[in-house]
Amino acid sequence: MSNPGSGEQTRAQFMAADGQELYGSWTRAVIDATVTDEFLTNFPEQVKGSKRKDRLADPKGIFSAERIKGQLSRAMQEVDTAEGITRELLMPSYDDIVTYTDAGYFGDRTKRSGAAQYERVFTHAHTGLQFGLGASAGFVFDSFLEAYIQADELGVLGIDNDMASKQAEIGRFMGPLWDNAFNLPPDDQDPLFIWRSIDLQKLAFIARSLTGNPSVVDCLVDLSNTGFGVLGGRTARVGDDQNLRMIWDKDLWRSARLGIMSERFTAAMPFDETTQTFSVLPQVTHYLQAAKERQNAEGLSLARDVSTSLKKFKQDFTIGCPIPQEIPITALTMGRAIQSVAEYHRD
Repeated sequence: MSNPGSGEQTRAQFMAADGQELYGSWTRAVIDATVTDEFLTNFPEQVKGSKRKDRLADPKGIFSAERIKGQLSRAMQEVDTAEGITRELLMPSYDDIVTYTDAGYFGDRTKRSGAAQYERVFTHAHTGLQFGLGASAGFVFDSFLEAYIQADELGVLGIDNDMASKQAEIGRFMGPLWDNAFNLPPDDQDPLFIWRSIDLQKLAFIARSLTGNPSVVDCLVDLSNTGFGVLGGRTARVGDDQNLRMIWDKDLWRSARLGIMSERFTAAMPFDETTQTFSVLPQVTHYLQAAKERQNAEGLSLARDVSTSLKKFKQDFTIGCPIPQEIPITALTMGRAIQSVAEYHRD
């Protein structure tokens, strides 16, 4: 790998060539070393026994894709540390990494020791990988969520029947998003039964989409070529310039941060039930592309301006994220992990 001095190439050139090779090799090495058949066999028990956050403390927390992502990411970090993958593959290019990415903003920036440099590169790379795992599952989940919200609005979830009938009714409404093989045994004594059933179906849908639907990867690759990093934003404003308002509803916020201005939740990657394929809403592509153009206008297009640009640039954007280079393997890995958990609880 070449190691050009500051000013010899742009960030875009680095990420398209040396950066792609560097982070592509690193991502594949971490995934191959971590996600073995033995790991997937034991992984559901790891998720089940992982430390619960307050918002995941209820029984259906075991069906949380967020929890699965967190446990998978922790396992990857542990394997990386034990096998020295980051130290071997990334640290020799430390100067380039802190020049062309925002790795320098991780850890304690006042420290110049070798340990501090390693922490910056390690944390930045794994933050990007975790983002890729979560985004892959998140876009697919949004398609399930859109149908689920519609079912709720139409009263499908509130039908006054026994649990078996309720599960069958929601299954018919969700159509191809629902897999009867993952129906839980109905329990009329358990008021949380239907919600756990829906959450397990959510995992099953995400898993089979990420592992067996090529249109998902096509969409994710298209999105990664726009302003993927805008997804890090923590707030979203909707409305016209004269009447901006904050959206606190978490579902609407998921839409709004992708440029979807709607009074109801809309998935960025809608699922067509007839063809069983995903696509990207054109307005999302345009919104993220505009975000990327704004990013470049901040000065990141010139390597000599990087240090200034990063200080001006909003830190909720991911600068130099390694994941777009390896979206297919990242999405497949998240799908396999979710599949292992879904099948464990189905069986």
